[in-house]
Amino acid sequence: MNEVGIKILVVDDIEDNLLLLEEILDHDDYNVVKANSGQQALDILGEDADFALILMDVLMPDMDGFATVSTIKANPAWADISVVFITALTPNDLSISQGYEYGAVDFIIKPIDVELLEAKVETFCAFYRQKKLLENEIQQRQDLMRQLQLSSSIFENSGEGIMVLDAQGLIQVVNPAFLQHAGYAQPEMINQHIVELHATEQHRFFYEEMWVRVTEMGFWEGEVKSYKKNGQEYPEWLKVSSVLDAQGVVSHYIATYSDINAHANAKQKLYYLAHYDALTELPNRVLFQETLKHAAANVRRNGGRFALFFMDLDRFKVINDTLGHSAGDLLLQEVAGRLFGCIRESDMLSRQGGDEFTSLLLGLKKAEDAGVVAEKMIKALAEPVLIQGQELTVTTSVGISIFPDDTDDIETLLKYADTSMYHAKDQGRNRYAFYSQDVHATSSKRLNLESKLRKALENEEFELHYQPKYAVGSGVVTGMEALVRWNQPELGRVAPLDFIPLAEETGLIVPIGEWILDEACRQNKTWQEAGFPCMRMAVNLSSRQFKDGNMLKMVDKILHKHHLEPDFLELELTESMIMQDAESTIKILQALHGNGIQLAIDDFGTGYSSLSYLKRFPISKLKLDRSFIIGLPDDKDDSKIVTAMITLAHGLDMTVIAEGVETREQLAWLEDAGCDEIQGYFFNAPMSSQDFTVLLQKMSV
Repeated sequence: MNEVGIKILVVDDIEDNLLLLEEILDHDDYNVVKANSGQQALDILGEDADFALILMDVLMPDMDGFATVSTIKANPAWADISVVFITALTPNDLSISQGYEYGAVDFIIKPIDVELLEAKVETFCAFYRQKKLLENEIQQRQDLMRQLQLSSSIFENSGEGIMVLDAQGLIQVVNPAFLQHAGYAQPEMINQHIVELHATEQHRFFYEEMWVRVTEMGFWEGEVKSYKKNGQEYPEWLKVSSVLDAQGVVSHYIATYSDINAHANAKQKLYYLAHYDALTELPNRVLFQETLKHAAANVRRNGGRFALFFMDLDRFKVINDTLGHSAGDLLLQEVAGRLFGCIRESDMLSRQGGDEFTSLLLGLKKAEDAGVVAEKMIKALAEPVLIQGQELTVTTSVGISIFPDDTDDIETLLKYADTSMYHAKDQGRNRYAFYSQDVHATSSKRLNLESKLRKALENEEFELHYQPKYAVGSGVVTGMEALVRWNQPELGRVAPLDFIPLAEETGLIVPIGEWILDEACRQNKTWQEAGFPCMRMAVNLSSRQFKDGNMLKMVDKILHKHHLEPDFLELELTESMIMQDAESTIKILQALHGNGIQLAIDDFGTGYSSLSYLKRFPISKLKLDRSFIIGLPDDKDDSKIVTAMITLAHGLDMTVIAEGVETREQLAWLEDAGCDEIQGYFFNAPMSSQDFTVLLQKMSV
């Protein structure tokens, strides 16, 4: 049986009748499907309803032919299928008229007349074929209409100019984009020749040659000069393509126009985005690198020299964190403008990212001239700037390298300028430094120290020393401060001033600080378990630790690890640190204080505390910086400042401790001034845990 022929469904409950009908309809054009009940017929239609004809027996058990057809005709998906009843009922039987009412189109009376059956089946199949052809034609027309509507929409809404020409090149229709751009109305263009539309006496030969190519090749593409109605000339990219009819003969041409200016503007915008900094509108790192390469090649070819500046803003992060990023952006824009005003038109200023800037001073006669420009930049930035109602002063550190005096390799030149900038920072900031061998040696030493610092924790090279704190008057030890010491196998004892700032800068202070807190709490608990008096251990928190999102969890974890009561831990924070984002700081300090941890402000008097915030901080202790203590009792200014700070602290119910006490005269003056506690070399230098244990033993005697 042909599986692709027109499908006919034969329904009869007697298998012999099904086989007979299948044999009669054994034809290449038919595909007979059999069902032995009304329900099976419905199941078959549920899977595939594409049948031309159903030959339905009337008398069947459970569901007879009438009930089956009634169900079929009630389903919209099946209602159009022709149904012919095959029955032994007589034509005069009332049931036959009922069958028509149910939806049958004809009856075949048993016994079956084979020729009559074949003729009727072919008639209904021919009707089915015609129906399908009509449906396909309707579908094709609908598809064509949709395509025409889509083409019309594209034509009307395209951003490119489009015109349709007849076979002779006469304009038939123009889309709105072309009319709007060229300034014409549709009627003005109809039946004009494309050559006449564009050609002037100057360009007529070009357009005539273009049209010859179109007619010969069926296609042309290239840049043309077009003219608006007002005579304005503008460049466009023109494409002309032929359209063939069913016989392969050219019936029309399609011309499309693209505005080259628009593409050029887009290309220029992309170039700008790729080569300039959006915030400051200065050249970015990419353009700077390209210019640097060209400058180096020019010097190699023609001689001369140029200077490379590498600079960043001193303590910009503090301003950014305190006032917010919007204020930081405004400051960077102001800085960019001031720096740009210090260089010549032939020079270049670039923003590398963040608060880092670079500059190229081209055609430099003497290396010393670069120093003059650097001084000018530093002076320009020193002038206060008003940002969001606050007056700020920003400084910069500048590193300078000279090409080719220092090196003729641009990567090395950049590294030398960067190294010199860090040297300027190490020398006190707000200054410039030329690259030199001394700078290189300092930088190499710094890199070596950083490399060793990264391995110090793993190699267990740190240890803690402890400096006791004494109550003024009684001389009783009230607590101790944990201070880290680094014993480097090759370098020996490294001073804290040499490695603590480096640890801060590199971020290593976070794991080092966690180790310090862990070891200090462990040691304090060890002394308590040994029976010594329970005292408070003070540990310094760095700015990086304080801002670390895991700081609160870290402190809590260490206290629980060593079973140390929070009251025996005191965290010292610098004044400038807690004033960065003060509102956020208050929440962190309240969380620490709420857990029972004591808080102290270290180096008080050296920062810029706001009294309105100071009274809101849950601080229990102020530590007076040693810079105010060293001049006591002779320095009158220091005496007045310390007296005022003690009065302020006591007014806020805070304990006052003076650090850096080294003489009996300082101690006596502080006692008279009402200072509560002291620490310093007058009593003890920081000592190892073993020596501090001896001190505790003496106290217990």
